[in-house]
Amino acid sequence: MKKKNRIITSIGALFTLMMASAASASGVLYSENFNSGSAGDWSHPNVQFRSGANNIRIKYPQYKVNSNGKVGSHPMMVGQIPISANAIDATFKYRIKLEDNYDTNMGGKFFGLGPEEPVTGCRDITTNGWSARVGIRDKHPQLYIYRQGKPDGECGEIIKAEQFTFEKNKWYDIALYVKVNSSSTKSDAEARLYIDGTEVAKKTGFKFFGGTSSNVPPAAKIQKIIRTSFLGSMPSLSGAVKTGEVSALYDNFVVVRGNQP
Repeated sequence: MKKKNRIITSIGALFTLMMASAASASGVLYSENFNSGSAGDWSHPNVQFRSGANNIRIKYPQYKVNSNGKVGSHPMMVGQIPISANAIDATFKYRIKLEDNYDTNMGGKFFGLGPEEPVTGCRDITTNGWSARVGIRDKHPQLYIYRQGKPDGECGEIIKAEQFTFEKNKWYDIALYVKVNSSSTKSDAEARLYIDGTEVAKKTGFKFFGGTSSNVPPAAKIQKIIRTSFLGSMPSLSGAVKTGEVSALYDNFVVVRGNQP
């Protein structure tokens, strides 16, 4: 019986090793399909794990400030998720469905990629700091990037995809491809946004990182999933009154090496 148990244990260990090798060979850096029965890294008070569907719903409470009439949500899901291996280029893929209550035309952000210390929130750019996320306004997707050359005090650069419009109650496959410039002197960085496999927006010929490095410093490589999302930027809820709530469903988060929309 002991020998049999040892054999079973060895087979189990071999299977685990084979699965890890397969993931490594396919270039998978991160994966979450919610089949484990929880929201995992995406757990948050405004996140609901949908048992049976095995995906998550993110709720975006909407607020209005009477003094300026602005409507939006306070940033939801603020945080970052480390990726298992640094990369110079990678594709972040996930599925999204805007639910029936999604009636806001406010601009917003979904999720993206960044280095060791991503730059977001209209902060000044740093030598190795940058970010690339998926944005939305009037149901049109956008690329939203922070890069070298961004004016101090300004927010990120928007690259619109006005030819495409999200419909409610329909699943879409999002793919965000990011390539870091090969050295501090080369303007060969890329950011590309794909919807259902079709490229809808791109930015090429720029720098994500600066400095004097002849290659890509570890701190500038792709290291984080930027797990921050909101609809309408409300930096503070002081004086704001809740007016309602909109929501979206998400599933199948995966980061892979290379351009794989």
